[in-house]
Amino acid sequence: MFWDRKSFLFRWILNAVLLYIVAGLLGGLSITGFWAVVAAGLVLGLANAIIRPVLIIVSLPLNLLTLGLFTFVVNALMIMLTGRIVGGFYVAGFWPAVWAAVLMAIFGGIISGLVYDRKEYRR
Repeated sequence: MFWDRKSFLFRWILNAVLLYIVAGLLGGLSITGFWAVVAAGLVLGLANAIIRPVLIIVSLPLNLLTLGLFTFVVNALMIMLTGRIVGGFYVAGFWPAVWAAVLMAIFGGIISGLVYDRKEYRR
């Protein structure tokens, strides 16, 4: 569950680290300091927990039509929203946000696969 303290802290740190890595790899994202990374990780985590599920449900027909690829657009919108809210975290436009969403999905999937205990999911 997202609101579990350990899970929330892990997702917050993971979002912050991934944003920092992706901003270093892409030219369209920039982060100006440590506190901007921390705030951006928190805001992105909250946006993904609160706003993203609503957008996924609303865009379900389009998501089905594109075989799930529209999810990257929704994730890009969450990154752009984070860029609007957090000072010190800048997103140059839509396409850098899409590429950031793709890279964060890849890196996040790898890290989650390495960290989570597989026994937990066997129930």
